[in-house]
Amino acid sequence: MITNLDENVEKLMSSLAELGIEDDTIIIFTTDDGTAGYAAQFNKEERALENGFNLGQRGGKGSPYEGGHRLYSFVKWSGGEILAGQEIDQLTSVLDIYPTLLDLCDIKTKNKIDYDGISFKNALYGKEIPNNKNRSLVLTKLTPGKPDDFKRNKSCVIQGDWRCVNKKELYNVKNDRGQRNNIADKHPEIVENLNKKLNEFLNKNAKDRDIPVRFILGDKKHKSIDLTTQDLWSKSAFSQSHVRKLEKGSGPWKVTFKNTGKYLITLSRYPLYTNLAFNAKTNGKNSKEFSADKATLKVMDRIYEKTISPTDTQATFEVEINKGDSDLETWITASKENITVPAYFVNIKYYK
Repeated sequence: MITNLDENVEKLMSSLAELGIEDDTIIIFTTDDGTAGYAAQFNKEERALENGFNLGQRGGKGSPYEGGHRLYSFVKWSGGEILAGQEIDQLTSVLDIYPTLLDLCDIKTKNKIDYDGISFKNALYGKEIPNNKNRSLVLTKLTPGKPDDFKRNKSCVIQGDWRCVNKKELYNVKNDRGQRNNIADKHPEIVENLNKKLNEFLNKNAKDRDIPVRFILGDKKHKSIDLTTQDLWSKSAFSQSHVRKLEKGSGPWKVTFKNTGKYLITLSRYPLYTNLAFNAKTNGKNSKEFSADKATLKVMDRIYEKTISPTDTQATFEVEINKGDSDLETWITASKENITVPAYFVNIKYYK
């Protein structure tokens, strides 16, 4: 992965130079989660073991502790003459990227917009970010159909150097980077204030949890879209191991068909480029075969079925669809083993 990333960043930079637009391009390089995989392993207290590296922080990907969400971020803009080589230790968030880009490009919006983030343009020029010291950032999950305090939910409220974790733990990461000393009992007023910020965030945003962000299908500028079961509405089948083990993800994809017309909808167990059959057993623990014999598609409240063979790599439906919102669901059935799973990969192609 590192080699792939390195090669493709080099291709991007070379292309920008060849096109003569490098000075006019703002490049932001960051990530979405803390340490994951084999970069660091953690004990029950979410502290990195000796066989990994986590910058001395507690927790990794998915954790409410600092190692779960404190990330690197690089910004490059040759034409903007930002201060190259400086380290910025002011609090910033991925929520700030959009308002920052608008600010850097001097783009004014016609209507007043309540942004979730703020512009950190000033920081790129060696100045303080306005209105930043006392603002709060909330990290938590808003999962459709589940309450705020469901079993696996976690939270972290950030204000300056303070971190309130799961409503009851308090750390000052300037003095305690590894979050080893819970000082909530010494600063109950800070815990109370940060929990108030969490409640304000939930009151404002939690109602939106059941409003889907729909996949746009049938756009003439991007006619082919791939969906995976990571994005099923009810229960995702998230990883490669889930595909190998025939895990039963459930629920539809929430989609919007932008144009009325004919669509080719192709269902497969594996990515199409692998050319692997429905019954293929791949390398990996607990990989399973199954005798797939039927593919089912439901879209716009209509159901389509097709007989397939276990050795088929895909099942394709040609469907006339009117524009509008829809649920899109798929099933691959093996009658012999009494197994029904979703199509883990679906390609939708608008062609007429």
